[in-house]
Amino acid sequence: MKKEDVRRATRIAFGLVIVFGLMVSYAKFAGFFLPQSSQNEYGPPGWFSSFDPGPPPRLPGVQDG
Repeated sequence: MKKEDVRRATRIAFGLVIVFGLMVSYAKFAGFFLPQSSQNEYGPPGWFSSFDPGPPPRLPGVQDG
């Protein structure tokens, strides 16, 4: 590859990064990306219940409360 080709490819790549960065920034500012709900972030309600070990075991000789 020639030095001019590398320089041109670098300029094109940098330009594309800037253009796509500006597009994403504008889309976020304009509200095209909806905020994530807690369900998207943490899963549906009760999704962790299948992994729930239940109440802690009762130890003999220890009274509650």
